[in-house]
Amino acid sequence: MEQMNVCPHLVLNDPCKPRRVLSTLQSELRSCLSFQFYVAFVNQHGVASLLQALTETRDRKVLGKILVSTYLNFTDLIALRSLLKFENIDLRIMTQGNMHAKGYFFSQTGIERYVIGSSNWTASALSQNTELNVLLQTEPDSPLAKEISGEFERHFELSTKVTESFIAEQDIQRYANKEPQTKELTAATEHWGEIKPNQMQEEALKALAALRVQGKSKAILVSATGTGKTYLAAFDAKAFAAKTLLFVVHRETIAKEALQAFQRIIGNNATYGMYTGSAHDANADYIFSTVQTLSRPERLKAFSPDQFDYIIVDESHRAGAASYQRFLEYFRPRFLLGMTATPERTDGADIFHYYDYNIAYEIRLQQALEEDMLCPFHYFGITDLTVNGEVIDEHSDFKKLACDERADRIVQAAHHYGCDDGVVRGLIFCSRTREAEQLSVLLEQRGIRTLALTGTAEQSDREEAMRRLETSEDDPEKLDYIITVDIFNEGVDIPQVNQIIMLRPTQSAIIFVQQLGRGLRKVKGKDKYLTVIDFIGNYQNNYLIPAAIYGDRSFDKDQLRRLLVSGNADMPGTSTINFDLISQKRIFESINQAKLLKIHDLQDAYNAVRSRLGRAPMMMDFVTHQARDPSAFSEYSNSFYSFSRRSETVAPVPAIQPNALKVLEVYSKYILNGKRPEEARIILDILNQGFTTINRVAETLTMPLPPNQRAKGTESALHCLNLRFTRERDGHKSKTVREIIGFDVIKERNGDLIWSRSFEQLLDPTMHSYLRDLAEYSMHTFLCRFDPQLYNLGFIRGQKYTRADVFRLLHWKVNPIPLSVGGYIISSDQSNCPIFVTYDKDEKVAATMQYKDQFLSPNRMQWYTKSKRTLRSPEVKHFQQLTSDQRMPLFVKKNDDEGQSFYYLGDVRPEEGSFVQDHISDGKGSNVSVVKLLLKLDEPVNESLYKYITE
Repeated sequence: MEQMNVCPHLVLNDPCKPRRVLSTLQSELRSCLSFQFYVAFVNQHGVASLLQALTETRDRKVLGKILVSTYLNFTDLIALRSLLKFENIDLRIMTQGNMHAKGYFFSQTGIERYVIGSSNWTASALSQNTELNVLLQTEPDSPLAKEISGEFERHFELSTKVTESFIAEQDIQRYANKEPQTKELTAATEHWGEIKPNQMQEEALKALAALRVQGKSKAILVSATGTGKTYLAAFDAKAFAAKTLLFVVHRETIAKEALQAFQRIIGNNATYGMYTGSAHDANADYIFSTVQTLSRPERLKAFSPDQFDYIIVDESHRAGAASYQRFLEYFRPRFLLGMTATPERTDGADIFHYYDYNIAYEIRLQQALEEDMLCPFHYFGITDLTVNGEVIDEHSDFKKLACDERADRIVQAAHHYGCDDGVVRGLIFCSRTREAEQLSVLLEQRGIRTLALTGTAEQSDREEAMRRLETSEDDPEKLDYIITVDIFNEGVDIPQVNQIIMLRPTQSAIIFVQQLGRGLRKVKGKDKYLTVIDFIGNYQNNYLIPAAIYGDRSFDKDQLRRLLVSGNADMPGTSTINFDLISQKRIFESINQAKLLKIHDLQDAYNAVRSRLGRAPMMMDFVTHQARDPSAFSEYSNSFYSFSRRSETVAPVPAIQPNALKVLEVYSKYILNGKRPEEARIILDILNQGFTTINRVAETLTMPLPPNQRAKGTESALHCLNLRFTRERDGHKSKTVREIIGFDVIKERNGDLIWSRSFEQLLDPTMHSYLRDLAEYSMHTFLCRFDPQLYNLGFIRGQKYTRADVFRLLHWKVNPIPLSVGGYIISSDQSNCPIFVTYDKDEKVAATMQYKDQFLSPNRMQWYTKSKRTLRSPEVKHFQQLTSDQRMPLFVKKNDDEGQSFYYLGDVRPEEGSFVQDHISDGKGSNVSVVKLLLKLDEPVNESLYKYITE
């Protein structure tokens, strides 16, 4: 592949872009022929961040040299042990002097690339800190290359080779009397013995107080595991001045922990008691009870209905169970607070109505990671076992799931990916009880201390297993792993867990996040991170993995692909996401094959938002609650209105007139789809004030466009809103929708744009409401995608467009579809010629269309004209004589599995002198003529997108 010339540029951590130093180093490692790291400090968290990329260098047999130092004794010995596992790396350490270098060097064919600056090899430096590095490249024999190489080699030769014996000696010297680093819990911050709310708790407390000012007596708090819900409840009870309080949980151990938390916050201002299977203190001010005890009629009657000022229901997503309903219906507190990390229910139950749909505050996993409230994690998606050429899937029999080969693979992966402090305290989630039990036996045979826990285990057995897991390494009862089948999904607090192994398909994003949450709680006095090893087989639901780990609930295929391609760019804090190549391929295949428009799934998603609101949701409600992309409902039923009308049973949606429905459907599919803001601005202006003008719309939009382009775009938007662009079949003829319905939606009067009389008659309250919602959603979608640095005359680099979108945004008067467009088409005024390339062509495509279009580098493509063209063909002449004001925008999709949309990669120009007469087989033993040429992009393709398309 041709090497792209790169000007020196900064390599930074910038969450707003988003970009990381880490992403650059990962990319360089994956393409280099050799590498050298020249860094003063390295810790295990930093090694884990680059572990998958280093693993790939080992698999490719790429040699590396790493030089670190003992300066300030900061380099982590556990990190050195991790690096010793790589036989392709020569690891050295400088034990004398004050070496403080920070450089990462990569050799490629005919080029040397360097990242030099401020970043040491720590997770914070590579992902989070404010850093300043520069990426530059030069030829191998340049003076700079020789000077850098000489400086590195000189110190490398003077350094000490790292061996296990060297590490052991250092361990004795440096760590014999070392005090552990301290790190405060994020549940609340402690100052001189006083516990104060953290930032999330402060905001939630204000929201709860505001609800009470409004006269609300019920609320639900949605907060990720480990973010301090119990302390928050205690703070709020104190603010509420509750004299009597009931805290309801589903396990006695959690009740005890909650009591202790309240004692720390409330102090001696109340008396405390337990009301569980083993204790029945009904006379205390603050009572902590299990639902199992409280829901028994004879126990419930020990209290009067209005005995408690304040009732707190932990894990309130269980409220639909009869045991919860019994006490919720019995008590009449002055304030009721529900708390949950996962309000979405796999059974579709509506829990919000128990709290009058008052969502006080919500903090999800991604936000909690951004706020540094949880410990970071490193996720490794790796290929599951292959037996006789068959990879494990949902239907694999027991012999494959629990065999010697799989046990060996688990041990190898657990050792390779490791954990934060070298002492594993892990959970293994399996698919079946027999699998868990047999794997426990197999791992014990390999020296791994395990215990299989199933649903039949008593609570005391579970608590004893957790104690053994968290005990010290030298305790003879210490467990390395608890192996289970879903019984630790929620309501279990094991803070010391530092490794989770997943040996089952992801059937639910909710359960995935619940299991991940078992290891995300911070531990005081420990700089912790969680290692997650996910064995990925040929599972149908692999597409749920990126949805779960990136916190995406849109279930939009393009969004899932984008997240998968982005790697770690979108991850908060120092957490990382890593897949081996085979696993990543399987997930892409799962995304392509997933049927995400099943009516059952759509209905569940619709009802989930409806249950939060207590009313029929609109499109923007799905945005507000970060739920499924509402365009999926439009895609299924032609408009969101139509889906709502078929789904609403409690409060049926009124019918609108047939032509109003036609307008909504065309707008939903083709016009108000978030690809351009002008249409939405026109609609919203007229809805809000009764009129607008071309100039007003053009002036209020902030895209970087010349004035003539602004007016042209607004005029094109008006043309499209009047349904003159979109064509449909009317009998045997193709007509514009305007011709079919017989009227314009908007007309011009004295320079103002207003509703036409015909459309105004259709604009009843229901049509008004759904049209406004659609326009607001379209504007919101565009603004979320818009980036002025990626915007180019109507298109956003890296975003996807259908052919119809492209022609509309290029201001074509009528959509040429369903006429044949093929790979390109020149506009009638010859001002533009959009190019459409399917990179990996389906074998079923006709032989005369199997063009060998391919990228030579991120800014150059080898491209073919349509067949039966020669150097004398008019369109080829057009390409050769292209002027500066004529556009050739390039749109590419990886394959036909991606549907009808293409990524906009930029505008191209044919390279002068690159036109070559060529031929292509017609599939019948003959050849047909074609012209081959080189296209040069105005800017290089984004690195991750380029990799996705070409690999």
